[in-house]
Amino acid sequence: MCYHVLSGNDTRDLPFAVFPDDVTALDLANAHQLVRTEAGGTYRERVCHNGEWTGSFVLDDINRGKSDDEYLPISPAEAQRLIDRWTIS
Repeated sequence: MCYHVLSGNDTRDLPFAVFPDDVTALDLANAHQLVRTEAGGTYRERVCHNGEWTGSFVLDDINRGKSDDEYLPISPAEAQRLIDRWTIS
């Protein structure tokens, strides 16, 4: 089960929602991945829909043009809503 590291008091984790394209990024419900990064670090993780954190290079791939996805920074509360929605579904 995904643990709740994305609290408002934890400045080490920066959450990002990943969307299929820039149009769908207008609505958080369209996010299909959640990536968290350690502030100032390069290690990235994403949350799977089964609630497990696994290593990833999702943001790097987007930045290098290997993916057409878009990502936006989101608040810890928004990240938690995605986690809750995906782990309950």
